[in-house]
Amino acid sequence: MHIGALLSIVAAGAPPHAEDATYQAAIWSSLSFYLTDPGLMAWGLGQFLFGWLAWRSGVLSNWVAVVGMVGGVAGLLTLAVYQTGALALLQIACFAVWGFATGFSLLRGQAVLAHGDVEV
Repeated sequence: MHIGALLSIVAAGAPPHAEDATYQAAIWSSLSFYLTDPGLMAWGLGQFLFGWLAWRSGVLSNWVAVVGMVGGVAGLLTLAVYQTGALALLQIACFAVWGFATGFSLLRGQAVLAHGDVEV
């Protein structure tokens, strides 16, 4: 990230006078890329892998796995398309559904084990 920040400063051009706020705005607008897209892509890769593993293992319902994979693909596409805001919202929404469904499934499993109603 440090190299990306330095490249953004170089891309902004030669520094004008210290009181010039336009130069500062150019640096921060260039840095915003490094604070959003790479992070969303890494998070998306993790979401996609966990969704795919859930699909393959059958530990969670298939719809939960699909929600995870959709969120992962949305995260991975943030660099390829220019709808980063919409894709980020989709990714976060899918992650929220994934989290609640997984938590509910785990809590339900704990309740079943606590009551001794285990089915084989």
